[in-house]
Amino acid sequence: MLTLRGTIVGIVSGAGKYCVTHPNYYNNETCAWALELEEILESNTQYPTSDAWRVVLEDCDELHEPIIKEEEVSKFRHAFDVIAGRIQPPSTIQSEEGEKEWLDAKVLVFMGHMKQPRTRRILIDNAGRVGLGPESSRVGDQIVVFAGGILPFGIREVIDAGGGFHLLGPVYLYGGWMGGELVPENVEWANITLG
Repeated sequence: MLTLRGTIVGIVSGAGKYCVTHPNYYNNETCAWALELEEILESNTQYPTSDAWRVVLEDCDELHEPIIKEEEVSKFRHAFDVIAGRIQPPSTIQSEEGEKEWLDAKVLVFMGHMKQPRTRRILIDNAGRVGLGPESSRVGDQIVVFAGGILPFGIREVIDAGGGFHLLGPVYLYGGWMGGELVPENVEWANITLG
């Protein structure tokens, strides 16, 4: 058991599909995952669906600035549209090999900006913030920021003897919620026991 000072900043109110994101490939599962993310954004007017690609890339650095520079945005939106299946290879491409080469040229630069291979689940919290969490994320999980930290983490209450929380992993919340701004100025830190 480990006890840390922290504050609960959200509760997972919706959890979507999970997908293995990988810098070197994508598949139909990636396409379905991208479309579900857009649907969640469409149902939440807080965020434009045109920014769904930013969520997938977790496009925010420690200073809350987009990692992808403005002059590259159209290239990444286009690649996301290819991943989501809205843009198909030209009809002039007649072979599977040619189609794969076209897709790779359009998509791999996007996939290469993913942080690392991992499994991420789409989630939305009780404040309407959309993001990505660990594969095991589910409705009712809590999102915490630990004292001295800047990243939110998913935790789940342990019901059996001993209580406490199980640490699930880091959570990305779209919109620059990664640098401690989830924590109010006059926060009351609580002991959070991880076990």
